[in-house]
Amino acid sequence: MLHKEGDYGGLEQPTEPERARLRLLAAGPDPLTRRWLREIGVPRGARCLEVGAAQGSMSRWLAEQVGPEGRVVAADIDVRFLDDMDLPNVEVRRLDLRSDAPERGVFDLAYCRTLPRVFRALGLVDVRADATAQLIAGKSPIAEQLFMTQGILGPRLVAAGAVTQAELDAALRCYADPGFEFLQGLQFAVWGRDAA
Repeated sequence: MLHKEGDYGGLEQPTEPERARLRLLAAGPDPLTRRWLREIGVPRGARCLEVGAAQGSMSRWLAEQVGPEGRVVAADIDVRFLDDMDLPNVEVRRLDLRSDAPERGVFDLAYCRTLPRVFRALGLVDVRADATAQLIAGKSPIAEQLFMTQGILGPRLVAAGAVTQAELDAALRCYADPGFEFLQGLQFAVWGRDAA
């Protein structure tokens, strides 16, 4: 889901709880994302862009893959959690694709967890996407991240009439219950190649 201007709740959250939530968020999809990127190949010396770098786990991994002769731009709307990205081949950049465009013809690989149309709109070719879903147990790192995220978004959902407070409370109890298992929503990976 693409954010509308001003509706990214993470910017309003205290730094350390949001850093912990993003760390948990990375724990779920990162292994699968690394597998997808290994399959398409990340060559030494490549120039890479990660859109939505969050707390930088994938940008760090990309930096290892491209080596000292490569370059990674770790871009996000909220760069607070990239402040410790002290790697010589990584540039941290505040970027909101709704209003900012990365330079064209510069990157060999662009990566994000969003929909393919964003990459096509940027002029990338050979855009491909994959999606997967995981069976998740309550009290796992992914369930803990969802619990924290619903703590942020839940009041907005209740206020908008999307869920009742009772429904939200029931979901939060399930996320905290190690005996509860649920199918996580689809996780998307999208990749493309610069046409140049």
